[in-house]
This record gives sequence, C-alpha cells and structure tokens, in this order.
Amino acid sequence: MGAQKGKDLLVKMYDGASYVTVAGLRSRKIAFNAELVDVTHAESVDRWRELLAGAGVKRASLSGRGLFRRQQHHGADRDTGSIANATWYHVHLVKRPDTGAVDVLISLSATAPTLPTNYTLSRRIGAMKTDGSAKWMKFVQDGDTFMWDVPASDFIGLGNPGTSAILRALSVPPGINVTAIFHARCYTTTLASAVATLFTDPAATDTAPDFNNAQQIGNTTLSPFANLRIRTDTSRQIRVRSSFSDSGVGFTLATDGWVDPRGK
Repeated sequence: MGAQKGKDLLVKMYDGASYVTVAGLRSRKIAFNAELVDVTHAESVDRWRELLAGAGVKRASLSGRGLFRRQQHHGADRDTGSIANATWYHVHLVKRPDTGAVDVLISLSATAPTLPTNYTLSRRIGAMKTDGSAKWMKFVQDGDTFMWDVPASDFIGLGNPGTSAILRALSVPPGINVTAIFHARCYTTTLASAVATLFTDPAATDTAPDFNNAQQIGNTTLSPFANLRIRTDTSRQIRVRSSFSDSGVGFTLATDGWVDPRGK
C-alpha cells in the first residue's frame, strides 16, 4: 500500500485476501518498528545470541482523534434502503448507551430515524441532498447556516400569477421549519403597473401587499432582486403574493442557503 500525504487516515486490517477498513481518524502521532528475534541456547557458539530464522516482531503505535465507523454500515450510512437520486436526507448523530459508541446515519425522516441495534439515542445535526446521480450536492456550513456552493434556481415564471397567495417550494430541507436564505424578484414586461410583492412565512397571516409593506417592487423587466430570509413550512414552502397581475408579470426565485437550528 502506497503512502499518502496528510493526517487523515483510514485504519485497515488484512484479512488474508484484502485490506478491510476498520476505522478512520486524524492522527496525532504514528510510529512503526520492526526487529528480528535473537535467541541464546546451550549449543550456541560461545553462548552468543543467534538470530532465530524467519522470526521477527513488528510494532505500530498510533494516537489520534476522529469518528470511527461501525463494524456494519446500514446501506452506506442509510438507516434503511439505499441512497436515491435527487433526494433530501437528514443527518443524525446516534449513540449506544451501553458501550458509549457514537456514530452517524442518514435518514429520510427528520424526527424518527430507524436506529441500529442497541442504539437508542439520536439527535438530528443537519440535512443533505443528492443530485441526479445520487452524489451529495456541495454546500458550505458555518454553524447553523448552510449555503449552497451554487445558488439553486427554484422558479422562473411569466404570465398572470394572480393577486392571491401562492406557495412556492425552495431548495431547503423538508420535514422541518428552516429559515430560507434566497433572492427573489417580481418584474413586468408590459409596464402596465408597478407590482408590489410580499414574501412571508406560510404560518403568518396572509396579507395583501402594497407599496409600504412589500419587500420588492417591480416596474420594469430589469427590476432588482431582494435578498430575503423567510421561515418555511415543513414542505419547504414560502408564501408569495403580488399586488397586480397580468400576462407580463413574472417571478424569479433562487435559494442561496438556509438556517437550521438542528434540534437545539
């Protein structure tokens, strides 16, 4: 096995056929030593020690810190089933009280993951989404704030959205309430009237927008974006409502990230 740079290590054991990963950790100190075995017996010349043919001792010492994996993984860390395409998963820290072992699993459920045998404690610590090839989509985390590597374009639509409230889903985790971080605008191509748009939490009172309470006002095709933070419902939705509608009125919504209290 070739050496690699860095302190992050996988600990592997040889089972006679292949190397099996048993743990992963970040090393603090690592040392290897090998020596031959010498012996003294009654027939040794002048009682000098002699090397015992084919015998030797190899030692390795390793200290570090990090997250060790279970002996048995449940579907690549899924609690049940396999990883699906374009799907949200919640990340749970789990603990087995009788041994103190701590591990991580992912689940479709935000509140009730299927725990491995003898693991009885869990806490949700975040959420992730796969792309169309079941690969994790990249994000940057700073505490409870998660930002997409590339903003997600969630809605682009033109033509008579109406003046009643509309629920729009954003690219944030389902099953929980989070604060969506997004930019949005309403614009008009007909220039028939300026449009006041109000973006609100679906749990709040549905309010008609006007030019005093709206977060964004559009009166051209180049109307500016508003940078907003709005609490979602558990279906990832926010409420959008405009003061005017015709065939030239359109919306654009793009999600930058979200704030997730993660069970705190």
